[in-house]
Amino acid sequence: MITAAAKAVISQVQYYSPVVPAEELQAYENVQEGFANRLLVLAEKEQSHRHDIESKAIQITGQIGEKEISLQRRGQTLAMVAIVLIVILCGYGFYCGFGTQSATIACGTIFLVVGLFVTGRYSKSNNSQTEKPQEEDAK
Repeated sequence: MITAAAKAVISQVQYYSPVVPAEELQAYENVQEGFANRLLVLAEKEQSHRHDIESKAIQITGQIGEKEISLQRRGQTLAMVAIVLIVILCGYGFYCGFGTQSATIACGTIFLVVGLFVTGRYSKSNNSQTEKPQEEDAK
């Protein structure tokens, strides 16, 4: 037998809004004058803070993207300069009578550059595939 004194009722209320319903605000105001206003000010400050954080995150993401593009362009430019120098040196090697050695260096360079492009694309496609499930989990 359970007596009336031994019964306990547990209730839980969840709100999907930053502000509680008007009835509860009135109840808070009845507890202490100005308390409902303090809750509203608190909710406004929280929302303002959240907006500031989100706008800063967007700015930082944009800056990171711009720097990545800049680094990629710099890398491509330096790679092109290096390839041009190797071609010039191989041409000079042919001119000086070192045809076999120059051809070996030229072919090695071509295979290296092609290999870097292939592995670069392969690693980028693997990175994008591993990032997609994480983005879907966040939704």
